[in-house]
Amino acid sequence: MTTHSRTQVASPTRLDDVGRLAALRQTGLLDTLPEEAFDRAVRLARAIIDAPVALISLVDDQRQFFKAHSGLPEPFATAQGTPLTHSFCQHVVTQDAELVVQDAREDVILRDNLAIRDLEVIAYLGVPLHVKGHAIGSFCAIDSRPREWTESDLQALRDIAATVETEINLRQAVSKSRLLNRELNHRVGNLFTIIGGMIAMTARQAATPSDMETALRGRISALAKAHDLIRPDVVDAPVALVSSGLSDILHRLVEPHVTRIDDQLSVAGPELRLKPEATTDLSLVVHELATNAAKYGALATQGGRVEVSWQRDGDTVRLRWTERCGPAIVSSPSPSGFGSKLIRVSVEGGLGGRLDSDWRPDGVVHDICIALDRFEDA
Repeated sequence: MTTHSRTQVASPTRLDDVGRLAALRQTGLLDTLPEEAFDRAVRLARAIIDAPVALISLVDDQRQFFKAHSGLPEPFATAQGTPLTHSFCQHVVTQDAELVVQDAREDVILRDNLAIRDLEVIAYLGVPLHVKGHAIGSFCAIDSRPREWTESDLQALRDIAATVETEINLRQAVSKSRLLNRELNHRVGNLFTIIGGMIAMTARQAATPSDMETALRGRISALAKAHDLIRPDVVDAPVALVSSGLSDILHRLVEPHVTRIDDQLSVAGPELRLKPEATTDLSLVVHELATNAAKYGALATQGGRVEVSWQRDGDTVRLRWTERCGPAIVSSPSPSGFGSKLIRVSVEGGLGGRLDSDWRPDGVVHDICIALDRFEDA
């Protein structure tokens, strides 16, 4: 085959891209022990291609971690990684393209890479590994001598890399299913408390039994609509979402907990539509925040109020949840509770962002950063 050093792309991916790093972290593979499913893949690649070394390299913004390796010399085998000064795989990631190198010593970009001196990387063949559309690493073969890689070598590497991607995606699907099952159990436990509170609040305000019935039916119906936003990921049958607009999600999930919508809930921001997976993750977050506000925060009192606003900021969307006029906050809750963990996993993993909470005496403020690529037409 005709060899080449790299395929240039118009807009290379930055190693510190927020969405890419979130996708990498969400795999749960960084800094983990060797596993046979991945070790088998590199052994197979090394045997088929007849290369001295084969690797599964996951690249973050500081280093490369070898999830699996075969034929790698010490001390790098024990260390399971190197800094980027010793990485060819970073170029596979930034270009999101296959990298075919016959002799790195003659390559303008690679000839000063310390992997040539310390790991004896002369010839290199690598293909990108993808998760959720992001290049998170490279599946590669290495030779300590100049080598003209064949089309058969490259195709073999592509095929094995595809099985590695399938393994990663299946693991994520199982992990997400387990988390959602825990969320369902958690939500059922809260449901009786929520409906009990609705009944008590409605009974205090309703003038007649008929008024109480009408109001209560409306609130329970709102809870059911909120559940429909999450249901597609926790049942086998597909369910069409009415809308995945950010404003719609917030109204559907918070309104069941308020008695006077105009006085207790303010939602403001540009029209943005979340992708289906991100809709589920944000729904889980808002559900937890709204439930906590109804139990312990601003929505637990008659005069309490929740204000939610958002705006686009570069490659992110910043959403602020502010509670006012609720019970005085003495201290922040434990971060080890299930609800707190669920919020953190959903924000950092599914939404590719972060959560910062300020537990002020007069009401909590949650700032949620969401990666822009979680939105449609971003």
